[in-house]
Amino acid sequence: MTLGVISYQKRKGKKLKKRILSTFFLFSILLLTLNHICYASSFPLTSLLDFLDREYSKPFQVIGKVIEVSGERVLLEGRNPQLTLRQYLWICSHKKGVSPQLQTHKAWVRVEAIFPGKVLGTIQKVIKGTVEVGDWVLTPPAPQIYIYTSSKKKSAMTLYQKLMEELIDRGYRVKELEKKHPSYYGTSDILIRIDPYGDRSLSIKMEYTKERWLLFSKVIPIPAEAIPVAEKPERPTTGFGARIPQGKEDIFRLETNALRIIGCDLKGNGSNFISILKKDGISVFSLSPKGLIEVASYKFSIPDIHPLHLHAMDLDGDGGEELLVTICREIESMGKRDSILCSQILSFKSGNLIPLQQEIPYYLRVITDRKGNKVALAQRKGEYIQYMGHIYKVEWDRTMKGIEISSPYRPARDIYSIYQFNLVPDDPKRVIILEPNKSIHGYYTPEEKIEARADRNYGEFKEIPYPIKLKKPIPLGSGESITHKNIYAPRRFELRKDFDNQCFLIYKERGTGTIRNIIKTTISSAVQGQDQVVGLKWEGNRILETWHSKKFSRDIIDFSFLKNPDRMLVLYRDDERYAIRVLY
Repeated sequence: MTLGVISYQKRKGKKLKKRILSTFFLFSILLLTLNHICYASSFPLTSLLDFLDREYSKPFQVIGKVIEVSGERVLLEGRNPQLTLRQYLWICSHKKGVSPQLQTHKAWVRVEAIFPGKVLGTIQKVIKGTVEVGDWVLTPPAPQIYIYTSSKKKSAMTLYQKLMEELIDRGYRVKELEKKHPSYYGTSDILIRIDPYGDRSLSIKMEYTKERWLLFSKVIPIPAEAIPVAEKPERPTTGFGARIPQGKEDIFRLETNALRIIGCDLKGNGSNFISILKKDGISVFSLSPKGLIEVASYKFSIPDIHPLHLHAMDLDGDGGEELLVTICREIESMGKRDSILCSQILSFKSGNLIPLQQEIPYYLRVITDRKGNKVALAQRKGEYIQYMGHIYKVEWDRTMKGIEISSPYRPARDIYSIYQFNLVPDDPKRVIILEPNKSIHGYYTPEEKIEARADRNYGEFKEIPYPIKLKKPIPLGSGESITHKNIYAPRRFELRKDFDNQCFLIYKERGTGTIRNIIKTTISSAVQGQDQVVGLKWEGNRILETWHSKKFSRDIIDFSFLKNPDRMLVLYRDDERYAIRVLY
């Protein structure tokens, strides 16, 4: 019995040791697992690293050949079961006797659908030659990765350093940038940017550097403990808040009608003035703590006019900005209502607005070019359409002391409307266009090809109508006919280099004209919709909304900017009264 007890205790002791060892082993595994889980959760860019590993772990792998080509769509062989939707692939030439991996890169294609043994793709960009049946399809080479941050925050720098270490550990070629774009890049090179996004977040974006296709985008919250309490948080460099905190605003009621607004420096000494285009003239105000103070006014002497646009820039080189006013005069032509352009340029001298030039038969606009400089443009009106022919650069002739409109403005070549485009900074081959159907596209101009789209339509802007005669009258019966149509001056569409290269425009949700008046009598203004000013940027293959103003249950008519300090002016109408909202 004793032996039996001892034997049992020995067996029990051995089992206990095994249990202890097993428990310790499992506990160790658990600790390692938890450590890995904690690390994964503590490093928020694991998904970015996983994306890179999935896309580039096996470069130059043969997917198959091109089976069929139809426009931008291609049908491919699908030998590789690891393909994923929206993956980018190379199409290469099919020279006999040359290995697929040594063929010439012809085009980029993106996977749109995967079928058994076949892949449907869309050609994103042709690099060289024409895509043909029999061309090879391969996974792209491992990229050179550039990494850049515009932030000086400790939390961003920590993330930046950790990301670099992870990329190097995984075998990627990594190069730091001091500016946001490298001076030279290959077709497969990738840029990763880490930028502030608001006061407590970071924006992480990854794109093909040359083609600017967005591959990865994520906004990461900064832990509260990473933001010093004693320091004021940095303002973001993306979004309108990059320059203006939005915690304060002022509202100024106007005693008159208002069609357009422009912030301007008429004296050339940094003074902030606000110019208002009205139905019968222009009023200039200074902005003081007590409100708007009128400092000058100007009455149009032309009868039957329709003021359309208002812009400002220093045209004659004297330091002070001039006002470029687009005006048309209503006429009757062959028994039809019509209009002709009779624009003006006004200068501010000794407290008065004085015409520098009148009866200019062009639409006028001031844009910001890719370097951040203001450029004055002009375009003619067509006989039966709004815009006709070239967009010209307006220059000042010092000898004649007047404007010269002679040479087409090359960056706007082949663009239909003077008012509905913006240049893409740092990229001379791309423009953003507000289309006639109110959607926004990004164009690659050498091929006139759409490369990017905005996610929504920006609504009808029908605030400033004027007549144009019809080529052929539309009969109504009883001997009557429609001989003209009302067309509308476009909304402001403005590129601001000083606001992180964003383009601004009005999102118009509220009804306009007769429809608005009918709705106003039946339902509340809130149900009519809300207008908004938005900021846009071209990111990858999308035009993204990077900033939004508050939504207004009022009709937003125009907007502009003031300097020192930076402010946005929003002109709106509320129950037929006009007001300016100043956003700080």
